[in-house]
Amino acid sequence: MFTDVSESAGITKPEPTYGFSPCVADFDNDGWPDIYVAADAKPSLLFQNNRNGTFRETGLLAGVAFDINGRPQAGMGVGAGDYDGNGFLDIIKTNFSDDTPSLYRNEGSALFTDVTFQSGLAGQTKSVKWGTAFLDFDNDGWPDIFIVGGPIYPPRGAFASEAGNRILLRNLGNGRFEDISRQCGGRYFSYGTTRPPYQ
Repeated sequence: MFTDVSESAGITKPEPTYGFSPCVADFDNDGWPDIYVAADAKPSLLFQNNRNGTFRETGLLAGVAFDINGRPQAGMGVGAGDYDGNGFLDIIKTNFSDDTPSLYRNEGSALFTDVTFQSGLAGQTKSVKWGTAFLDFDNDGWPDIFIVGGPIYPPRGAFASEAGNRILLRNLGNGRFEDISRQCGGRYFSYGTTRPPYQ
């Protein structure tokens, strides 16, 4: 049995938005789960746990509401993982076509820096990017990034080969990622991928 506590928990207080994907994880290492929501065409939201059954929205103050230029994005998917080994969960958010994914580095206490360009993700602008996750596919101890993508509507006939792509970004261990998608093959559209926060 479940009880809807959205209102009493405070997550209905922010202005209504197009919440696309939530990610529940402890972003400030206080032992209580927080909630990040990738929003479409609106500021994304970060609900920090008040440890009393309520949440406060801190997305703008935390640095995860907009991109580095202060623009809202069309957020699609979201994943959490400690890609740089500093002990805090970082955020990867996918966005619509013609936009990059967003990589937010957690500096501690749930305060983030947008490191999309410094990390080498700026070139990922093809197709709509949907689900994403951190995972260490090569077992080197550094979480890599997996992103699935494709059009809103499945292409047919001659356009089927343009279905989309799966993006695999190898963590180089120095704050940067290398796109090795072509080495892995597979141009198929996909919409979702999920795994618990990678730490």
